[in-house]
Amino acid sequence: MQDLDPLWVAEFCGLFWGEGSINMQVKDLVYYVDGEERPSFRVTFKFSIGLRADNLPILRDIKDKLGGHIYKREGGRHYVWVVSKLSLIKKIAALLMSGQMPSSKKDELLWLEKAIQFRETRPRKGANRKVFQAGDKEKFLEFKRNLERCRKF
Repeated sequence: MQDLDPLWVAEFCGLFWGEGSINMQVKDLVYYVDGEERPSFRVTFKFSIGLRADNLPILRDIKDKLGGHIYKREGGRHYVWVVSKLSLIKKIAALLMSGQMPSSKKDELLWLEKAIQFRETRPRKGANRKVFQAGDKEKFLEFKRNLERCRKF
């Protein structure tokens, strides 16, 4: 991520608080080791902003400055900028928390940050794989429920 103009950061924060989305997914998986089934799960985090096609230049500018990717929604009238790479999410979260504007999405972001911090405490197996322990899935689901609870008004 490059050095960003403070005015650009403020505009991005305002756009994100109004149009952005913070998501966390806990997905069940099954691995097979020596023919034996081993249930597991994956935790993913995602930031996104969806806009009409006539605002695609805004999403391209965000992608150029912050990373991520853009995809066209079905029908082609809307585009979505998405970031799911954890290192980028952490940097973008810091940008979003730097602002002063009150937003209920800041509460969502705080729960996402807690889930990320918890994930980072898990031991590593190999280069990047986290080894989840008994009870970890329930903890992640609790973070997700709390994040989603912030959306109810």
